[in-house]
Amino acid sequence: MSLLSLLPLMIILVGGYILIKLRFFYILHPIRTVKFAFSGENTKNSIISLLLALAGTLGVGNIVGVAFGIYVGGAGSVFWLCVSAFFSSAIKYAEVGLSSYHTGGWGFISVIEDSGAYQGLLPKLYAALALILSFAMGSLLQAEAISDATKNFDAKIRISLLAVIFIFTCAVCVSGKKKIKNAVAAVIPIATVIYSFCCLFIIFSEANKIPAVIKSILSSAFNFSALSGGVSAFLISSGIKEGFARGLLSNEAGAGTSSFSHTSHIEDKNTAAKADLYDDNYARRAAFYGVLEVIFDTLLLCPLTAFAILLGTDIDSFNGTLGELSTIFEGYIGRLASTLLTFSVTAFAISTVLCWYYYGRVSFSYLTRGKSMSIFSFLFISSFAVGLFFEIPSLIFINDTVLFFLSVITLYTLMRKRRKISELIIGNDKKG
Repeated sequence: MSLLSLLPLMIILVGGYILIKLRFFYILHPIRTVKFAFSGENTKNSIISLLLALAGTLGVGNIVGVAFGIYVGGAGSVFWLCVSAFFSSAIKYAEVGLSSYHTGGWGFISVIEDSGAYQGLLPKLYAALALILSFAMGSLLQAEAISDATKNFDAKIRISLLAVIFIFTCAVCVSGKKKIKNAVAAVIPIATVIYSFCCLFIIFSEANKIPAVIKSILSSAFNFSALSGGVSAFLISSGIKEGFARGLLSNEAGAGTSSFSHTSHIEDKNTAAKADLYDDNYARRAAFYGVLEVIFDTLLLCPLTAFAILLGTDIDSFNGTLGELSTIFEGYIGRLASTLLTFSVTAFAISTVLCWYYYGRVSFSYLTRGKSMSIFSFLFISSFAVGLFFEIPSLIFINDTVLFFLSVITLYTLMRKRRKISELIIGNDKKG
């Protein structure tokens, strides 16, 4: 049994517990929650931070991750991916809410510090794992996706294009946090609309097959010997394991990393207090933006990819690669599809690189107390260059493993802070 086999149970237990602690509030009262979330004075900053967080999650996880999940776990993985979002949204709510309350510029690291776990060892371990993930998922995986997306171009054009992408990305990375936020705020909406259009075109073209695909998803989702195998059969089901794993790779709920984005506009606790930012209501508003992140990422974009694949090809012959997804798109939209998919994947990947450069920089700064930041920039940019021109084996496995251990630390911390989580209920003004 692999480590990922434990992931569904962990997310269900912790996510379910948090939902109970929150009294299912944002689910039972969605209109009231939305009105409250957008009523703050700092809504603009929160939305920009949400876009930065989406930059870190939208893209490879929604496209390559979903395709890989279907290849390994079958159509049933789509069902479990959506189920995971139900529990992941609660985890994300708690992650972002607590990070916004215990802010100090360190995201979820501040929450781990406040929990007092293992006398400061756990925050450092978390920061180290987040730093590793910034290279593995934030740089190498994105660069590899860009490289795969441009393989259809002529060799000389492809090399020139990769060089331009590299120079542009590096220039934005080193230009500072404000430029990074502005770049992703401009790119993410455009890339999302274009990619969604391509998927919807395929879905509407094969609308008559939708009932059969839904039936296939449901039958495959429960294709395990639950009666004879009990919990063990549930855990080792490839559909469930891949569904939850791809959900985590996509929305990063449980890993706590998006908290770096949602707290990026609050540099200092004292400054935030003077600006009337640092209070329980601010944390509650920020928490709901975390839920919106899961909705956009896992419940909208991931199913679009999944249905485009399941409607557009024979799943038995699908190999889970970006190249085959491009072939599916071309079969319905024509040669333009390859260009559109390349643009979307590249735009998503660049945004993710920019976002994770910021995440990695925060983690590196925490570990080194702000020293030798140029070393991090050099290593990150170098890894991006390597990923563009060389294929790195077992990259998905490496990302899954690091995300798993990040999730263990995050979920453990959330349980230590469970009393504070109940105070994040909208309308609950209890102090603690």
